[in-house]
Amino acid sequence: MNLAPEAPLQAGAALQFGVAMARWLDAAFDALAVLDLSFPRNSLANALPGSLVGIADAEALPRAEAAFLRRFRAAGGWAPLCDAATLAEQPSAARWQQPGARRLAYAEAPVAAPMLDALLAAAPRPWFLWRDNAGGEAAGLLAKHPDHASVALQIDVGTDAARYHLVLPASDAAAAAEALEAAGRRLGLAVALGGTAELQLRLDVPSAAAAPRPPLLAKLPAGLLAHDGAYRSEADGDYSWLWSGPERHLRIALGSLPPFSRWLKLAVIGVPRPEMLDRMAVSLNGDQVPCRLERWSDTSAGVVVDLPAELPPDLILGLSVPYLVKEDQGERRLGFCMDKIEVFS
Repeated sequence: MNLAPEAPLQAGAALQFGVAMARWLDAAFDALAVLDLSFPRNSLANALPGSLVGIADAEALPRAEAAFLRRFRAAGGWAPLCDAATLAEQPSAARWQQPGARRLAYAEAPVAAPMLDALLAAAPRPWFLWRDNAGGEAAGLLAKHPDHASVALQIDVGTDAARYHLVLPASDAAAAAEALEAAGRRLGLAVALGGTAELQLRLDVPSAAAAPRPPLLAKLPAGLLAHDGAYRSEADGDYSWLWSGPERHLRIALGSLPPFSRWLKLAVIGVPRPEMLDRMAVSLNGDQVPCRLERWSDTSAGVVVDLPAELPPDLILGLSVPYLVKEDQGERRLGFCMDKIEVFS
């Protein structure tokens, strides 16, 4: 996948933009419901649990890449990736489906015409947030809908910058700008407001050596993962788990992890046979990488994987077992059961 930034960025800056924008939006707007069309980057969704995810325009991708990405299902396997045909099929419990939600669709590339038409026909109509490299999408939407306005946003991380356009009904623009300005100040960030429509947020990312960070950066429960190669997640209250199968492989779209993530641990809470853990293979974006086991019992362990120094924003974790075992009661062919992934600095 060719999803690299257009220009080199300082360490952590590319990943920090999504985290910063997610925090900013979440602090500014109540009942925020996001449709993140940057899959597999999940630029906002990773920092805003409960977001819907999708591909801006699968038809614009190479055929093999589009077919590969369409294999993934979100929300622990319960939800298809969003497009014009599946937008109405999302789980009823999703924030996007809740009355009174502030809907916002985010994209980093031009959105397919059928998807854009479906969003514009929705009631209530969502707001749109585009990264600047989305090919003039904001200008095109404004030309077709003169009752809308654009709020220009910028996030600075050190010497790097990311620019965005928030397109929304003109009647909402001034209040949205004021809410974003106030939210930035509540977060303790330097905010500059230009005129009534242009808002700029500046952030400084400290160096990896100097920045104090908690050891645990993120915890990803099974019920929130977008994956290919597993059954739907199961749950008991807030606790969730999933079984790999009916294929030997499981791929998990980790997307944009927190800046300065150094290693992760996938919690395997059960395998049909102990040797399946010992013979597990791991890959990152298709390249096999070593792993080590933090053994808890014969059939459970933490699978520890070191992450590359330069984290790609579209990270896909792959795990495979040498064979599958049919469950004792039922027809499923099982590999391993996992309940979460933890990401550490």
